[in-house]
Amino acid sequence: MYHIRSQWSDCLFLLMSLNNLAVGLYSGLFLAS
Repeated sequence: MYHIRSQWSDCLFLLMSLNNLAVGLYSGLFLAS
């Protein structure tokens, strides 16, 4: 159970990191234009 929860947590963390990166890139492009 703990292993599955840990794996889910890592996946969620990765998704959040990618989301933050996407928002950062989008903001950068928007401000640059």
